Amino acid sequence: MNGEIPGYASNKVHAHLWSEGRHFIKFWNDLGATANDGDVYFLDWVKPSDSTNVPTLAACATSAVLRQVAVVANAEFGDAATVADDTWGWAQLEGYCRKVKVAATIAIGDFVQGANASQEAADDGTTQTADSFGIAVTAVASNYCEAILFGNYVSIG
Repeated sequence: MNGEIPGYASNKVHAHLWSEGRHFIKFWNDLGATANDGDVYFLDWVKPSDSTNVPTLAACATSAVLRQVAVVANAEFGDAATVADDTWGWAQLEGYCRKVKVAATIAIGDFVQGANASQEAADDGTTQTADSFGIAVTAVASNYCEAILFGNYVSIG
């Protein structure tokens, strides 16, 4: 690709969408793999050759630096539930989220955090911490739950 991203011009602002208390952002998938709806990532920014910052995703990892969590939500827009490598997709940052991939059982009302070196959420207990990016509002079913995403910046402890 020579550092250029198709469909992105330096004079365009990255796309945000707010709807019914929910916040989405359009991202460029440069993970080198497919991103699936419900996958949990850190929101990251890359600077391609045109010197503009483009929203991308990065694996959650233990970090003292505060980062914003994004949950892939491409199907919310009638698109495929997967985002192929080197294509645009949608992720959710805040509000009610229909599909959050989880590593293990999370009880309704428990806080969720990004799991280290994973694309899943982990249980963060009944008290909000610096790692909490949301709160589960349904029980886990088929490795997913529904959650309210806070849109805040978190660490992974």
